[in-house]
Amino acid sequence: MQPFHPIAERDIIVHGMQDAARLGLDLRVFEIAKAEHVDDVLAKVALDRIEALVLTSAPAIHARRHDIMRFAVERRLPTITDAGWESAGDPQPLMDYEPDFGVLMRQVAPYVDRIL
Repeated sequence: MQPFHPIAERDIIVHGMQDAARLGLDLRVFEIAKAEHVDDVLAKVALDRIEALVLTSAPAIHARRHDIMRFAVERRLPTITDAGWESAGDPQPLMDYEPDFGVLMRQVAPYVDRIL
């Protein structure tokens, strides 16, 4: 995850961690500010015996996407990514999520009309 996320994103993460705890899950957030930090984070993931990954896109890790996915596959970690990971090549994540851009365009059109 990219560091210094806005308050709204932070709140989503905090609520997600609270919900996970109620389900008996241990949700952890690893922030990567620079591509050089990827190896340290992956070592921590391995050391802590993390059982699954949810990965978000960030410029800092763009160049290391393939390495991260290979790490996940080698350790048989179920992995979910956002739309920014689709061009990572092989290996691919178990699942990815992204918005329906057609729906987004239809939703934004009335606002653009009001502004113009």
